[in-house]
Amino acid sequence: MKMYDVVPGLEFDPERDFEQSPAWFLDGTHSVPPWTPMFGWFWINFCRHGMQYGAEKLSLPTVKGWDWRFMNGGGYLTLLLVKSEEEKQRREARFRKAILPFIEDYDKLWNGFVEEILGRYESLKALNLDEASNIELLDNFEETINTCRRMWEIHMYMMYGTYTDYILFENMCRELAGLNPDQFDMRYIVERRKAEWEQWQKTPNPPALLKEGFDLDQAMGVLVQSNDPIALKVVVGAMPEVRPELKADLYGTCGSPGVAEGPARVIMTEDELHLVKEGDILVAATTSPSWTPIFSMIKGVVVDRGASLSHAAIVGREYGIPVVMNVFEGTQKIKSGQRVKVDANLGTVYILDK
Repeated sequence: MKMYDVVPGLEFDPERDFEQSPAWFLDGTHSVPPWTPMFGWFWINFCRHGMQYGAEKLSLPTVKGWDWRFMNGGGYLTLLLVKSEEEKQRREARFRKAILPFIEDYDKLWNGFVEEILGRYESLKALNLDEASNIELLDNFEETINTCRRMWEIHMYMMYGTYTDYILFENMCRELAGLNPDQFDMRYIVERRKAEWEQWQKTPNPPALLKEGFDLDQAMGVLVQSNDPIALKVVVGAMPEVRPELKADLYGTCGSPGVAEGPARVIMTEDELHLVKEGDILVAATTSPSWTPIFSMIKGVVVDRGASLSHAAIVGREYGIPVVMNVFEGTQKIKSGQRVKVDANLGTVYILDK
């Protein structure tokens, strides 16, 4: 019997996938460092479904969600744009009605979903796993998958519903004010996949997969055209502008304004957070909610990937410390202990003792 350890159709295939889209963006917010194969399968399947569900449920005028592919532990996305002006107008009319529950009674909408998911959890936990038959276990497993899928639907519906309001307001400001299992021994597969994952750690994924002749500026144009708030403000973000006259060692974008100087502390996983000391400049591939407590100790943040509504940027603004994002090579070029200067106002990082 032939066993498949990936789901056909979701691994990146340049020959076919570049026909669908000339640009695929790395989700650097979530897949840096690279995902394990199993987690990648999980994310690509369920997040892909949830995003398309959320975009269609709300009838977003400019985008129908994302399509996803998996390569070397990285999740790559492309925007499913609405290309016809007539379709955009039809979707906008539906969107104006679909967004009303968020505006009229957000708490009722959110609490309804919380009640639904908690009800599903209670039903799943009610099964006595020690006494259940194989059929009951299978039914419970299938319902667990359905619950996970439903969680992603709610997650992306709510995320699109709230973040779209934010980006529409930002666009208005710009336009109006000029603001810018045991039966099988799978260990051989596990070992192979683990070896692949360990190899992925050594070579960072590129920020985008681009068809020959299609450059990053064109790709960013597509991103902006989509008006997709999650892509623009959380996952991909703006590309840094290199200004040679500033003579910086790294260039990025501003996540939280300010200037700070101190010893660098390169942290790749949350297991290393205990190494952070008072007054450090945190240097990381990305950050997540579990990293929040250390923000009260540090003087600034440099992250390889991120956008203005990603975790590092939001928490940095809450704590009033400078954050420079999308420097791409910070964790490679900076070593723990080196003294660095972070100027988030200019989106620059200086290594003071090279």
